[in-house]
Amino acid sequence: MADRSSFGETKQERLRAAIEFSTRKLSTFRSKRTKAMRQYVGYHYSSEGGSSNRVPINMVWLAVVIYLRQLVPVSPQALVVTAFPDLKPSAIELELALNHVLKEIHYGESLRMVVMDALFTMGISKVGIEVRDVENEMGVDYDAGQPFADYVSFDNWIHDTTATDYRNVAFAGDKYRMPYDFAMEGAGFNKRALQNLNKSSRSNFGENSTDERVQTISQGSSTTVEEYDETVELYDLWLPRDNLMITIPAENATTIGPPLMVKEWEGPENGPYHLLRFNPLPNNILPAAPVQQWMDLSETVNHLWRKLTNQAKRQKDVTLVGPGSEDDGKNVRDADDGDMVRVTNPQGVKVASYGSISQQNMGFAINSRNQLGYMMGNIDSIGGLQAATSTVGQDQLLSQGAGRLVDDLRQTLSAYNEPIYRDLAMYLKEDPYIDIPLVKRPVEGMEIPFNFTQESIEGDFSQYNITIEPFSMRYLTPEERMTMIDKLIMQIALPAQWQFSPAVYAKIFAKYTGLVEIEELFDIPATGEPVDANEDGTPRKMAPQTTRTYERVSRQGPSTQGKQEQMLEQNLFNSNSQQDTSMGQGP
Repeated sequence: MADRSSFGETKQERLRAAIEFSTRKLSTFRSKRTKAMRQYVGYHYSSEGGSSNRVPINMVWLAVVIYLRQLVPVSPQALVVTAFPDLKPSAIELELALNHVLKEIHYGESLRMVVMDALFTMGISKVGIEVRDVENEMGVDYDAGQPFADYVSFDNWIHDTTATDYRNVAFAGDKYRMPYDFAMEGAGFNKRALQNLNKSSRSNFGENSTDERVQTISQGSSTTVEEYDETVELYDLWLPRDNLMITIPAENATTIGPPLMVKEWEGPENGPYHLLRFNPLPNNILPAAPVQQWMDLSETVNHLWRKLTNQAKRQKDVTLVGPGSEDDGKNVRDADDGDMVRVTNPQGVKVASYGSISQQNMGFAINSRNQLGYMMGNIDSIGGLQAATSTVGQDQLLSQGAGRLVDDLRQTLSAYNEPIYRDLAMYLKEDPYIDIPLVKRPVEGMEIPFNFTQESIEGDFSQYNITIEPFSMRYLTPEERMTMIDKLIMQIALPAQWQFSPAVYAKIFAKYTGLVEIEELFDIPATGEPVDANEDGTPRKMAPQTTRTYERVSRQGPSTQGKQEQMLEQNLFNSNSQQDTSMGQGP
C-alpha cells in the first residue's frame, strides 16, 4: 500500500479541479450520446423517455443491431499458442483456464455492451482482480481474488481531457455506486476518510443539469431517484504518473479529505482501463463514432416520413354541391361503390380532393433513406436483407465488398480484446490462491482432470512467448458450416482418399439443415467405407484427376425493391419537374 501522505490535500485540490473541468468537457458528448440513444430506442420505448418524435424509419436501430450481430455474435474465447514445444502443455492449460474465467465473468455480455457504446461514442472496459466479495453493475457476483473485465458506461467515465493521447493522461477513472453500510464496514477504506463519507442519492444527471445520462430514457428526467438501499457514489481513479490507484467520494467535490483508498498500481503498464474506439481522431482521445455520422441523415429521413404521414392524414375527398342540389349530394355521398344514383342536376355535384402526399418529398425521402443505407456501409448487404443481383457469385462479391467495413471494425475489436485477455491471463498466473478444476481432452473420448494453479505455469509470465488471439468472433450459419464441410470433403478428403462416413455426414446434414427426416428416409450403414477400396478394404491408390461439374442452378431473382425505389424516385422527380414547367406556361 502506498503512503497516503504522498497524496496530500494540494494534489487532491488540483485533481478535483481537473475532474470538474473534464466533466464539463465530456458533458456534451454524453448529452449527444443520450440523444442518439433516444433515436435508437424510438418513440414507443417508454412513457418517460425515448425519442420525442416518432421514428417511422429507424435505420439507427437496424444498423446497430446488424453491426452487433456481426461483431459479437457469440461469446468470445481465447487461443493460447506458443512457438516453444516445451511450453505447449502450459499454454493448453492456460487457454482452458482463461476461457473458464471468460465464461465465469460473463465477458460476452460485457463485450456486447462495450461494442454498443463504441458504436455511439467510445467503449470502455475495466480489468483487474477483485479484493472483495462484490457484485458488479451487471449483477455478476465476484469472489475475492477473481479477475474481472467489466463494462464501464460512458456516463460514468472520466479522463483527463487536456491530453491529446490516452497514453499521456494524468488521470482516468470510473464512477460507481456502493451500499453505504458495505462502504463503512466491509470495503477496507481508510477509517479517517470514512468520517467525511456521506450518503448520496442516485441522480439521473451528472454534476450539472445538462449532463443527462442514458438511464433517463427509462427512468425519466427527475433529478433524484428513490432507492431501496442507502448508497454512496465513488470514483476509482488511475494516476499513471504517480503509479497510483485511488478511491474518492464522487459527491462534494469541494470537500477535501484523505482518499478512501490509495495503493500502488501493480497491474499491467497499460493500466486497468481499455478503450474501444472505432474511427479514431488524431490528437483526440474520443473517436468519431459511427452513429455520430448517421444522426443528421437519420433525423432528415424521419422528419420527411413524419411530414408525408401528416400529409396523408390531411388528404380528404369531399362532395361539392351547388344551390338546390343538396339532395343530389346526399344521394352521391350515401351510395355504395357501383350503385346507380339519380340526380336532377349532375353539374351541381362534384367530388373534390384536398391535400395529398408531395411527390417531390416522397422522392427525396426515398433517396435520403438510400443515402443513409450507403453511409451505414451498404447496410442491406451487410445485414443480408435483400439480394442485389441475379447470381450467387455477384451477390457474394457485393457482400464481401460491403463486409470490408465490418472486417475493419472486427480487426479493431480483436486488437482491443487481445490485451484484455493477456491482462486476465497475467492475473491468473500471479494469483497464489488460484485453483480452478478443469478437464483436458487431448483426443476424442479421453478426459484428463487437472487443477489450474499458480504452479501450472513455471517461471515468470513475461518469459513466455505466448500469443493470446481472440477468435470465435464471427457467427457461422448452418448453411455456411455445411459449405465449409463440403469444401473440405471435395478439396482435401477425396483427393487424399480419407475414409468417409455417410452416416455421420447424414446426421450433420440433418442437424444443420433441419431436415430430420433424412435419417429415416435412407438405410444408412452405421460405419462408412473408404471412398474407393480394394477387396481387402485398403484404400486404392488413384491417379490425380481434375473434374469439372456443370450444373444449372434455379435461383430466385434479385429483389426488385432497389430498382423499384430508383424508378419511383425518378418518376416522382420528373412529374414534379413537368408540373413546375406546365405551371409556368400560359393557356
